[in-house]
Amino acid sequence: GWEVEKLVYYYLDNNTEISFLGEEKDLGETKEKIIQLIEGIMNFDFKATPGMHTCKYCDFSDICGFREL
Repeated sequence: GWEVEKLVYYYLDNNTEISFLGEEKDLGETKEKIIQLIEGIMNFDFKATPGMHTCKYCDFSDICGFREL
């Protein structure tokens, strides 16, 4: 039953923190993204989304025909 005052990211590398408090539109956008992800999973829509950052950390990058290195 507590009200959220702020969200805080703690960066352990340099011991800093960044605070954030979203607005109502941010919440709506996040809900829409989550709904789209759920619908994709329910429809077995697992299209490749290659990209330099994504592929760099993907467990399947060694065998993926869509990878970008």
